[in-house]
Amino acid sequence: MIFKSLVDAIRYYGTFTTNGITFIYGEKNGLFISYATLYNKALSILYSLQERGLKPGDELVFQLSDNYNFVAVFWACLLGKIIPVPLSIGNNDDTRLKLFTVWSFLNNPYLIVSRDILSKYEYFVNNNNLDNIFIQLKKKIVYIEDIDKENNKGKIVPAKGSDIAFIQFSSN
Repeated sequence: MIFKSLVDAIRYYGTFTTNGITFIYGEKNGLFISYATLYNKALSILYSLQERGLKPGDELVFQLSDNYNFVAVFWACLLGKIIPVPLSIGNNDDTRLKLFTVWSFLNNPYLIVSRDILSKYEYFVNNNNLDNIFIQLKKKIVYIEDIDKENNKGKIVPAKGSDIAFIQFSSN
């Protein structure tokens, strides 16, 4: 089958209940999620993002540690033409600084993060004179714990071949 966009592929495979992805957690633990389940979760997340004001063309910076949430939010972004911007979680000063550097390059960024990850930035911000940008960033946060609580589905925005699928910043 030939698809014109990633959205077309997601919608097609989103009907499959026996095929999917297995997320590996440790040596012996895995979680199988069918494409249909993942698609419905992505639509629910899309609804949550749209309810928080994200529109097509807005960027969503990822600071997510769970792979299942990462993939579901990524799919949600693609379905709504929200531009995913995945970044490594700030575990040292260089990766923490990267969040603020990337933030300043984007047009209309939002941040999706867990509360525990965000709390790790507080000390770094205070010691690096990033208070002003952190105040702006905090106004556009979506907490992963607060989304996907509804059974509503977001509005899919048709994709064009010229649309940006995601923004990947290099490791340097």
